[in-house]
Amino acid sequence: MTPRLSALCGLLAPVAFTLGWLLGGLAQPDRFSFVRDDISDLGALTANRPWLYNQIGGNLAGLLVLVFAVGLWRALPEGRAGRIGVTALAVSGVGQFLDGVFRLDCRTIDPQCHDRLASWHGVAHGVETVVTFASLFVAMFALSRAFGWLPEWSDLSMPSMVAGIATVATLLGLMRVGAGLAVLVASTIFFVWVAVVAYRLLVLSTAEAASREAGSPSG
Repeated sequence: MTPRLSALCGLLAPVAFTLGWLLGGLAQPDRFSFVRDDISDLGALTANRPWLYNQIGGNLAGLLVLVFAVGLWRALPEGRAGRIGVTALAVSGVGQFLDGVFRLDCRTIDPQCHDRLASWHGVAHGVETVVTFASLFVAMFALSRAFGWLPEWSDLSMPSMVAGIATVATLLGLMRVGAGLAVLVASTIFFVWVAVVAYRLLVLSTAEAASREAGSPSG
């Protein structure tokens, strides 16, 4: 697992997530609302073409975040904040993957949908969602602290902190507007942050590889 490969996975994670919820949402009936209805409804047992969200926005995006976390673990020097942050990032990737495995029983727009968490996998989905969001908050705040001590990463310390605060604020603040919008905006901020950190890892790993090649004896 090279740092550059991990960085590319981090850059692709937002693409997979966006394609998953966008295409999955377009596959639902017109009465589905991205603002009002939970994004997890896109992968429910009663959803239209649930694989679009479950396999692309959930499984694939989660695996890409997990691989990125492995590369970031190897790239950052040892330190408590960094290790906590990267571990939390890996947990969020696993949680995103499981988001496409543990499915809700029905969509909010379904006429007979009285309890979306009636089954064991519905309950598991609810627990996974809480753990996933908690872990991504920890990842952003912990890595913000870790970046502050590293010259090559220090300029990402404050943006990481702002991204963490913005994620919490939007998730809580937009709930009054609509649960779907709140989760969607908070998740988007997180994935954009992942892409920014992944790009930095790509730049640093590419520069390091070029330096090694320049310093190696020829012939």
